[in-house]
Amino acid sequence: MIVVPGGVYAAGPHRFVCGDIEDGALERLYSLLPERPAMVYSDPPWNAGNARYWRTQAGLGRAVDWETLWCLIADFTQRTGAPDVWFEMSLSQTETWLQIVTPYLPPLVGLWQVYYGSPPTVGPYIHCCGRPNNIARFARHTCVPLPDMTGLKGEAVTNLAFRSSLTDGACGIVVDPCIGKGMTARMACSHGLTCYGAELNPKRLSVTLAWFEKRGYALDSIMA
Repeated sequence: MIVVPGGVYAAGPHRFVCGDIEDGALERLYSLLPERPAMVYSDPPWNAGNARYWRTQAGLGRAVDWETLWCLIADFTQRTGAPDVWFEMSLSQTETWLQIVTPYLPPLVGLWQVYYGSPPTVGPYIHCCGRPNNIARFARHTCVPLPDMTGLKGEAVTNLAFRSSLTDGACGIVVDPCIGKGMTARMACSHGLTCYGAELNPKRLSVTLAWFEKRGYALDSIMA
């Protein structure tokens, strides 16, 4: 399937918007939600440089106001009414980021240092199993003890987050405002949830849709 900016796509029951958060993509995504989602899980840009990089990869050149970008993401998350929210963030930006998003989100109930990617070959984390970052959980309630996610890496982080939310009774929809190549979508499928997401880069969203197609999901362009 050819993905274009401004398009809205279906993979079976799952729904995805290709568009810019700063140009209404989350408004379009919000309009698609049939009910309050059970959870939000996302790994959006960690700083202004990272946000510019992803815009460049998508063929866009406009600079990004990172604080405004995060206000839009956090406001969207608040409006969905999701009771359980997970976001990943770089170690260096976590304190500043929390100041931005805390007014919008449920109470912060957990913050853990985890890892992603290949082990660094240079820099202060050269002996780590991957590149460190934080994952934060915001929740309106927690019915079970919080998991200790410290030191987990990659999809093991996401899997435990989903398992924890499911233990708290989650079902239905998971939302990712920066779906990328579809890690949240894949995890949603493995846990029996429906995924709704937005992605700036058509090529990255194409990877997500191709994953669904290989598994027998019917693809459709809802609008473009």
